[in-house]
Parts: sequence; C-alpha cells; structure tokens
Amino acid sequence: YAATVMTVKVPVKVPAGNFAMGFFYDDKKKTLEGIPTVAMDSSSITLATRHFSRFFVSSIEGEKLTGDIIDSGFWASRDDWQFENGSTGLIGGRCSGMSATAIWYFYEKPDGPAAHLYGRYDGTDGRQTPATWQDDAQAIRLTTSVQADYEDRGIAMERQFRDMMKLSDDITVKEFAYSILVTGGPQMIQLPRHSMVATGVSGNKILISDPNYPGELRASEWRNGKLEYQYDETL
Repeated sequence: YAATVMTVKVPVKVPAGNFAMGFFYDDKKKTLEGIPTVAMDSSSITLATRHFSRFFVSSIEGEKLTGDIIDSGFWASRDDWQFENGSTGLIGGRCSGMSATAIWYFYEKPDGPAAHLYGRYDGTDGRQTPATWQDDAQAIRLTTSVQADYEDRGIAMERQFRDMMKLSDDITVKEFAYSILVTGGPQMIQLPRHSMVATGVSGNKILISDPNYPGELRASEWRNGKLEYQYDETL
C-alpha cells in the first residue's frame, strides 16, 4: 500500500448510454471490488487507489442501474450491530469501526453461512441482555479497536479521496449501484465525519445501514443536484 492515494488514467471507449467503472479482481478469492472513480471524460476514466492489483474497466447500460432495487442481501436488524454508535474517547464515535466490521462479518461469515451479526454478540459472558446494549463489551471493544486503526490511517486517506473527486453525486449513486450489482455485497459509504454501510440502490436513492440508527433501514437520496442525507452528527 502506498502512503498516499495514487491515480491511474485509463483510456476507454464507452458506448453511448453506458456507465463505466473500474474493478479489482482477487485471483485467490475470485471476487471483485469496485475502484473509486475521481474523474472521467469521453475518452478516459481516472481511478484512485493505494495499491495496484489485477484490475479492469467495465461498462454497463445505464438504465440497468436506475430501475429495480439493486440489493446486496445485507439487511438492517439482521446484518448490522445491535448497539448504538457513541463516544469512545475517539473522534466522532466508532461508526467506521462498526461499518467495517459489519461488512467484514457479512463477507467472511466466521460463525457459519447461516449466522447473522445482529444480536449475536449481545451481553457479557453469554448473558443475553437485548434491552441493554451498553454491556456488549466484546463487540464494543472490537469496533472501537478498528475505529482507532481507522483514525490512525484512514482519515487522511479519506480527505485525499475527497480532494481528488471531480464528479457529481449522481455518478456516486451509479457507482454504488454497479458495485453492489457486480459484487453482490454491501459497500462502505463515507460522509465527512461519518461512515455507514450502503446496502442497496433504488432509483436515485442509496439504501443505508447507519451505525447511529441500529436496526433501521435509511436512505440517501439524490435530488436538487446532490445527495442528501439527514443524520444526528452529535452521536
């Protein structure tokens, strides 16, 4: 991994009405991962990354990204954490740690293919206390640790990505739709000072699992030329 974000400009010829995006390919896992696009024009697409692996640029008919719901299979109240985001002595709570670990659990399924995260690590020493999330010590410790790692390295990377971005928010909606359609899984969505899980796309809305609202499906809607999302920044 590079210490800073790098860009690669790829010559492309995208058919009229199509949408193009870059993807990494993992030879061992046989999986795909979307690459953030920071710029595009009629003859090229510019991707942002910290590493170079096997990758390619693909395109799809744009109308396939704006019709029916594109669903990752990640459901709020089943695949998110059951406890709330909150102050941990870190910057802005543990939303990045909660989102990243929930996505990891969904993909890796460490407790078996039929296991789901919500409520699985409830309570302490095997005692289930669904009405009291504050004692979910093991889960809170894990997500707080991952949050600390993110604050050590991820915040600077996030700012670099934002500074490079030259695309409108409607492109962002299409990128999430294409990534979820191709990978079949949830994606991390990053706002200034807040991380969430993008679980699907419906028309001009990105469906969201927000650590500030455990168990609740929310949405960020593209309208008036930008993505709009309301959340409590004090959590």
